[in-house]
Amino acid sequence: ARQALTLTFSGPPDTAAPGVTIVSPAGGAVLSGVVTVIADATDDRALARAEVLIDNVVAGTVALSGAETRVAFNLDTGKAGVPSGSRTLAVRIFDTTDNQRTAAVGVTIQK
Repeated sequence: ARQALTLTFSGPPDTAAPGVTIVSPAGGAVLSGVVTVIADATDDRALARAEVLIDNVVAGTVALSGAETRVAFNLDTGKAGVPSGSRTLAVRIFDTTDNQRTAAVGVTIQK
C-alpha cells in the first residue's frame, strides 16, 4: 500500500528582531508613584510579549496579540523591589519566534 506524504511550506524562518522605542517616560525623567511605561513595537510578522525591566530585573510582562504594537504597563515605583535612585528602565520586546530587542532610558526613581 502507498502512503501519502504531505509537505507544508511556511516560508523562511523568522530571524529578524522586532523594533522597539520607548515613548514614555523620557530619558532623565524623575518617577514616583504609579507611572505608565509606553513603548511602540514593530515586527515583520507578529509580536508576542513585552517585558518592563528596572536595572535588568523584570518588573512586569505584557502579553501582546500579533498585530498589537503599543505596549502600556503601569509601573508602581513604590513597590518593594523597585529601588530608588538612578536606574535603567527598559522594555524588551519578543516576537512569536522569541527574537527580541530592548530599548532603554535612564530615569531617577524617588520613593
